[in-house]
Amino acid sequence: MVQIVVDALGLPLWGGKERFADVPSTHPRAKAIETASALGILLPGDRFHPDIEATRAEALGFAFLAMGWRREGELVRTFATDLDAELPPHFAAFVKIGRSMTVPPPEEFLSEAKKNCTPGDADLLAAWLRECKRRRVVWQETFPGETGDLVVHRENVGSPPGAWAVAVEEFPEKGPAEACARELRSAGHTALIVENASSWSVRTGPYTHYLQAWKAAVSLPKRFNPTVIPHGGSASNALFWAAIVGSPERLAPRIVPAPLLGAKRLPLSRLADGFGGEGGINGGYFDGSVPIGSLLVEGVPVALAHGNRSAVGWNRSGDVHFGNGAYRAWVLAGAQSLPVSKLNGEVPPESAGLFTAPSGAFANVGDGLKIHIRNGVMTWRSFAQGIHPVPGDGFLLVVRGALQKRMMEFPLQTPAELQITWQDGTMERMDFVLQAGPLLLLEGQPALGNEGLPPSLTALRHPRTLVGYDGKHMWWMVVDGRNSWRSTGVTLEEAKRLAAAAGLTHALNLDGGGSSTLWWRGKLINTPSDGQERSLPYAVVLGSNMPYR
Repeated sequence: MVQIVVDALGLPLWGGKERFADVPSTHPRAKAIETASALGILLPGDRFHPDIEATRAEALGFAFLAMGWRREGELVRTFATDLDAELPPHFAAFVKIGRSMTVPPPEEFLSEAKKNCTPGDADLLAAWLRECKRRRVVWQETFPGETGDLVVHRENVGSPPGAWAVAVEEFPEKGPAEACARELRSAGHTALIVENASSWSVRTGPYTHYLQAWKAAVSLPKRFNPTVIPHGGSASNALFWAAIVGSPERLAPRIVPAPLLGAKRLPLSRLADGFGGEGGINGGYFDGSVPIGSLLVEGVPVALAHGNRSAVGWNRSGDVHFGNGAYRAWVLAGAQSLPVSKLNGEVPPESAGLFTAPSGAFANVGDGLKIHIRNGVMTWRSFAQGIHPVPGDGFLLVVRGALQKRMMEFPLQTPAELQITWQDGTMERMDFVLQAGPLLLLEGQPALGNEGLPPSLTALRHPRTLVGYDGKHMWWMVVDGRNSWRSTGVTLEEAKRLAAAAGLTHALNLDGGGSSTLWWRGKLINTPSDGQERSLPYAVVLGSNMPYR
């Protein structure tokens, strides 16, 4: 059966010296079996007996693995409640998938899956695999949740990777990444550094056989959390996306900065689970631990606007709005109007900045006059440098330069307030705003322009994160990419078509690449392109049981 599947899919035969432990090199199917091992279809630790008859369920399961559909089987096994109890769960999951594909497997493999394969079954399976390679294959499943539903979508047969690598660790700065790579090289590993948009990833490899990568991964210290990932591969049309879908009222999306959980950055799973969410997704762009673009958390600004890029806003009443994400902020204190030039970071000379509670209960502040503004009045001030508390019922104002003298003239208890003016007036009514871009759909029509993003990010296929609205439901969607076997990703134009095909009237592109991550009910749903979750300065948590401020 292995030989039949390998031949039907045209998988490249392994020509190296590695050998699958359960199969002697003289076995007539040894090359096909070793090919399955080299490509990670048969994993280290799998027990495989080539001369024992396979059931139809076993043959179908192997075929799906060889098509690159392993993750889909895992998700169905985890969330489906109607699997055939007479089959092992990992095979029953693929039988369930087969029943709802646009190009279904032969009926014998679905209705009588427990029977052993016959030569005629093998011919039917091979013909089905060749048909799947020739045609567009689509499968989609919806799993109901308490606050929102999970929609999982897969298309087409993938192409195996050209090689394998081991994702070792990700660093927010280049120096620690270089130190990690030197440590790995000194231990005899081939290490390389991959520069991401806001971090550096360290990997070992590449390896031509999955077992080689696996051995390298298990030899590394556990503190690295090494993960085997695909490296390179031929072109394919494989596509995977997943979305958490629900009404704004039920989903109750919450922007959760990592400092609320005591860290500058955290993986999505930690952010979503730590904030009591049913689901979660990565948000907009960032640099290190600093969000890029407007960020409003329960009416409190966390990051200033990045030009006029598009944003999505929503409130507790269930209103959702897509539009210009630019805004201006200033503090009115006594007779003084202070434009805010910095939020939650080092304040430039001769200007004013704010530290707000969603970015942490304390701020390390250098030069300048520090003023606590609580419940609309000035309550405390100091020139002392160092760690200062950030009021939860207000903000910490920092003033530098000539403005310090003017602010010292106002006595404590002077009224003071933060005012915000949005370029798009509708954003005034929103409790949460997330600026990213570019806009993909507006009023059901494709949006024009790339909002300053370079062609390398817009015209090439990458992993993507999107947020959309269909008039009733919000869609928080992740598209996997950079994996020829699983999903190659989408361009921005393809993302527009995908969003429209899902029935969305409005859609916004969020941060993609290695940041694209979707978590639901305790499980990471997609496969991040870096092989592991990227630490984020904030996330969007869905269905949280935590109270609002």
